[in-house]
Amino acid sequence: MIASLTVGYTPAGKRIVKHGSGKTKTEAKNKLKEIIRDYEDGLAVAPHDYTVADAVTYWLEHALATATKTRWSSTPGSHGCRSRDPALVPEP
Repeated sequence: MIASLTVGYTPAGKRIVKHGSGKTKTEAKNKLKEIIRDYEDGLAVAPHDYTVADAVTYWLEHALATATKTRWSSTPGSHGCRSRDPALVPEP
């Protein structure tokens, strides 16, 4: 069984829906209550199939790339870039 509840809307107007599942209707409702409580408390709920490898891949593709681009595209000598020679600073 699957229980679901709309908890809000995104700025784009898309519904935010939380789902709970279990073998019985009662188990599904209890799981949904737990997920809603965590959501209201501000805890991030990751999907069950989200692995460390997925997190590292995301970080390498998004967070690290953005941080590196910002760091190396700054003025030489700032933000950890110690080179004073602009020819030694790689292009973004």
